[in-house]
Amino acid sequence: MRIRLQFVALAIIALATVAGGGVASAQSTAAGGAPSAPTLGDGIALGSRFLLHVGAGAELRYDSNVFYQTANTTQGLALRLTPNFTIESRSIGQKVLFHIGAGLDYREWLVSSTGRRPPRQFNVQAGTGLTILPVGPVTIDLYDNF
Repeated sequence: MRIRLQFVALAIIALATVAGGGVASAQSTAAGGAPSAPTLGDGIALGSRFLLHVGAGAELRYDSNVFYQTANTTQGLALRLTPNFTIESRSIGQKVLFHIGAGLDYREWLVSSTGRRPPRQFNVQAGTGLTILPVGPVTIDLYDNF
């Protein structure tokens, strides 16, 4: 059986406060309130049509079977760092929103039960999305992540 535990050590860091004096906010809709377009927060203005959101995360991860073996399993503790950014459009006539983003996923294995440390992992992530009719009773989201 494979068991994976995650411990969030550092939440997403918003740089909007530093650059624009704004306050970052999470997605939310008040209970019983009117639906609203999803947003990543205030972000850093890039002209009148785009917002930049920058973040980073850190986790300690425990994995009970690092190499996916059926016998003689290796347990390990890893540090995972995930810097990222997203560029989001401001609503175009309340009909269309889009975003594009990228990030890194770096894993450094700190300890293992057998003394055989797994190799470092470095991954690149990217994604894009389009929201049609972001405000209203019906919303269409098209997205892809790589």
